[in-house]
Amino acid sequence: MRFRSVSFWGPVLSVMLIAAATRFLGQELSHVSIGQIQAALAGMPGRSVLLALALAVLNYAVLAGYEHFACRYAGVPQPLKRIAISSFIGNAFANTLGFSFLSGSSIKFRLYSAWGLTPADVGRITIFTTVSLWLGLVGLGGLALLLSPEAAGTLALGSDILGAGLAAIPVLYVLASTRWREPVSILGFHIPAPGTQTALVQVAFSVLD
Repeated sequence: MRFRSVSFWGPVLSVMLIAAATRFLGQELSHVSIGQIQAALAGMPGRSVLLALALAVLNYAVLAGYEHFACRYAGVPQPLKRIAISSFIGNAFANTLGFSFLSGSSIKFRLYSAWGLTPADVGRITIFTTVSLWLGLVGLGGLALLLSPEAAGTLALGSDILGAGLAAIPVLYVLASTRWREPVSILGFHIPAPGTQTALVQVAFSVLD
């Protein structure tokens, strides 16, 4: 029954997301003409446009790297072509619509389900990529507070205390991975221990992202 429910709602949710993305893009572009876009691009140095495109490609390559190691972590390694497709489409929707846990993850769930992965597999992949993302965010955010405390303005805690606490989280995560061996079980759902090498990869890719 659960499988049938997933099989039914997967396509429905995908159609809803595509419709929402189409409507959102239509609203955003309704006030902009092709001529305005061409004029804006023409007013920018060609080098800047090429650099922006190169950085966008590099960023999506990093996101695909997340996906590659996430699949290995979940025990379901996938061909590079599948990873690239899932990562690009899922992250494109997530970056456009927001609510990445709902939009991007739903699309990835649909794709991976079609390739034979179980909901538990997709859940582990999503957990891996989400944790990886936040490790880099809090770590770099903490370093920013330590290096430029004046940019934080007035905080309830001192910027140095908050910065040190945030910057310590990725370090503590890696240290914990040296001793974390057993999977965590939540209502029958098993989350494998990442291992030190995997934890380092998570932090590295998140910082690059």
